[in-house]
Amino acid sequence: MNPVEYTRKGGDKVAFWGCGECRRIYETQEVAESCCKPYVCKTCGAETPRYWLICNQCRAIKGAEKLKREVEKAKEKISWREVRGEYIFVPQLEELGYLPDLDMVCDAVMDSLRPGETFAAYFDTKPVYPSLDAGQIIDHLLDGCPDGCEDMFDGKPVRELQKVLDEWCKGREPMWWVADYDRAIVDITPEEVWGEDWKREFEIDE
Repeated sequence: MNPVEYTRKGGDKVAFWGCGECRRIYETQEVAESCCKPYVCKTCGAETPRYWLICNQCRAIKGAEKLKREVEKAKEKISWREVRGEYIFVPQLEELGYLPDLDMVCDAVMDSLRPGETFAAYFDTKPVYPSLDAGQIIDHLLDGCPDGCEDMFDGKPVRELQKVLDEWCKGREPMWWVADYDRAIVDITPEEVWGEDWKREFEIDE
């Protein structure tokens, strides 16, 4: 804030700028002007920590709006009883991500739930199976080989190797699970998961 001009000794041309509050030195007036200047949310105007352009509340609102659009775009709106995947993906729980059952989902978001409320958004998951590409394997094999060696693997040998690889991958267990944004799990309440007595079980006060 309140930028201060600094010139070299014996000269009249500005060499650099300083912040009038903390005296930090910067190359441009614009940066010196912004130093120590309160940062405000570009959405609501509330003051934010330094360098933050959006406050936590507005970030949460925008995040919820994005999740709502994701749910609306989903091809299928399913019940929690129709989940096919090994995990449930909960975008709001970034530190948790993928949870193996709905009980764990409910436990994780208990603080934000009250009787009759629904979860903001969550999605089914789909498996990712192993896949091997013959072309990539051969390229790795030929790396560093003399010119001409690639002629050994033209056409039929690559197709034969790919056939063996496909057969090997067939029937394997999933390597991992990813969010299936085409299947949104909607309208789930604690009552549906734990029954009408869930509030008493978890000692939730009105």
